[in-house]
Amino acid sequence: MSSLFHDRCLGFLDTVPHDLRRRFSNTFSEGALDFTSNDTLALSTHPALKAGALDAIERYGIGSTGSRLLSGNHPMHEAVEKQLATLKKTESALVFGGGFHTNASVLRTLMALPLWAKPPMLIMDKWIHACWLQGSHDAPLVRYRHQDFNHLERLIQKHLPDHTPIIVTESIFSMDGDITDLSALGTLKQKYPDIFLIVDEAHATGTWGRAGAGLVTPQHHVDLITGTFSKAIGCYGGYVACAAALKEVLVQKCAGLIYTTALPPMVLGAVKAALDLIPTLQNQREHLYALAQKTRERLQQQGWNTGLSQSHIIPLMVGDNHACLTLQNRLAQRTIRLSAIRPPTVPPKTARLRLSLRVDHTERDLDRLLAEISPI
Repeated sequence: MSSLFHDRCLGFLDTVPHDLRRRFSNTFSEGALDFTSNDTLALSTHPALKAGALDAIERYGIGSTGSRLLSGNHPMHEAVEKQLATLKKTESALVFGGGFHTNASVLRTLMALPLWAKPPMLIMDKWIHACWLQGSHDAPLVRYRHQDFNHLERLIQKHLPDHTPIIVTESIFSMDGDITDLSALGTLKQKYPDIFLIVDEAHATGTWGRAGAGLVTPQHHVDLITGTFSKAIGCYGGYVACAAALKEVLVQKCAGLIYTTALPPMVLGAVKAALDLIPTLQNQREHLYALAQKTRERLQQQGWNTGLSQSHIIPLMVGDNHACLTLQNRLAQRTIRLSAIRPPTVPPKTARLRLSLRVDHTERDLDRLLAEISPI
């Protein structure tokens, strides 16, 4: 790297305020109470997933060796896709790399293809995950106010005469933990059947819904469901669940599938084991729901603003970036880990500590957190 370019890198870094500078998380400390992980069902260390991964290694080796259209396709890809389609009650499913990769590449593909009666127009929730904005690229895009379905409907009415509106939202929002009114979206879909509805179930699959299937049901009339294996499923990868014809279109045209190495067999072995387990974990999910409700109530009693949270994801709204980092560091010194989330990940002046509950958290863990934390 040239000295001039090196100096420009340093100059750019100087423009990033210290309280907005991103840094890797500290190495996990033995015995620390961790509220940062998205491993909601605590499956990443489950014996069944380890056994599934080891069995796949014995049968197929470590790497997939190529893209799925070359040498990388394995029987477990089809097995996992069949499981997903059954869980999600869709005709078909398709496995990708990570969730970010899935959403960005699938959306970009959809926007570029001649599938629409009128030119497509993206209409996204204001707080949609960054991967969807990456996938939107230079496509026409408008944003509706977060969870404001009256505003969404006005935008649909405005653009429907000249465009096909493609609506994108999440069933559970990753930073605020609020749950989308999918029935309201389904009603809009029935009222305006030409819209195309996409729902990201990253934080709902495995954790919420009947048998852990997520919050989207066939009654919501969603055209494309996406998700990840890196949250409640405890592994890595992403997926879409959709009609069989749309899956085939993606196989033919989605660069994020065609030009990347397939998920390794050992990952698929673990995913398959997780999908076998998830319907059996209703007692754990009930514990999680109850603990989340109690956590919100007790935090609010202490004076905390827990935002819009309705799920296992609970923001502790601090507001000031420096104060948020200070509190995170103070808790870390007491071996309690929470994630400090700051702009631009969240809107300005809404810095917060993000609390992500898991099924292996207990009321004793909650007592310990509450004994150490106090509003600033």
